[in-house]
Amino acid sequence: MAMNGSQHGASGIQEQLERAREETSYLRGELGQIGDALRVLGEKQAALARAEVREQLSQSGKVAALGAAALVFGSIAMVFVSLTIMFVLWVALPMWAAGLVTTVLLVAASALTGLMAYRHFKGVSPMPKRTAASLREDVTWVKQQLNLNGR
Repeated sequence: MAMNGSQHGASGIQEQLERAREETSYLRGELGQIGDALRVLGEKQAALARAEVREQLSQSGKVAALGAAALVFGSIAMVFVSLTIMFVLWVALPMWAAGLVTTVLLVAASALTGLMAYRHFKGVSPMPKRTAASLREDVTWVKQQLNLNGR
């Protein structure tokens, strides 16, 4: 009877080992699928980030080109406008006072347009915001999946 009990114990252990092998094989397959899914997800996130950065760079290039053109034309125009203002003021004021008033007006206009440019520049971001948000969502999803599978 002792032999029969040990044979029964050995077959129980054998069954447990077989179940453990099957579970290990199943888990390997699951981990492989998760790894493949994470790799594909990473590739898609990288592609999204590249596209978003390209879009931001393109937009920044257009802004820079338009700003440079505006600067050239505006500078030429400002020379003539400031001379016109100074000559008009010279009719009522001495030449030095007309020049001073014109200079103060130009400095105020320069400060105002510089502030406007700074505010617009703050809106341009090199950080791919949509990609970062998507990555945060993916990390949350992976954590949820790991918590569900861990139960």
